[in-house]
Amino acid sequence: MTGDAYLRTYFDYRGHVNALAEELEEIRARATNGTRTIDNVRTDKSNSVTRRIEEVAIFSERYETELANLFRMTVNVLKLIQPIKNNVTATLLLQRYLLGRTYDEIAECMGYSKQQLYRIHKQAFEILSEVTVED
Repeated sequence: MTGDAYLRTYFDYRGHVNALAEELEEIRARATNGTRTIDNVRTDKSNSVTRRIEEVAIFSERYETELANLFRMTVNVLKLIQPIKNNVTATLLLQRYLLGRTYDEIAECMGYSKQQLYRIHKQAFEILSEVTVED
């Protein structure tokens, strides 16, 4: 896969993993949600505790697998960006892809206009389109 395609894939996959993290938190919250009596005994009988725990365990395992894949991809992204000698270009790519910042946030942080960043990004992708990433 070319470097530019890999960064696009990574960006999308990172969003996917972040969505899974949010979903896992919701599942955990549902698993611990229920009405308690004065004796602190759960009175919600519509969902068994065992089923809730199983759901959390299964989803947690899926999330951990996806997170491990994201970590592997992150290492590849770092290897892809590391050889870039232009600090502005490297910083833009790191902030956009590894930190997930928007162009507005990057422009403010780096002191460049969004248009300048778009041009730098386009130039970087032209170079990265000629690089092959082994996954």
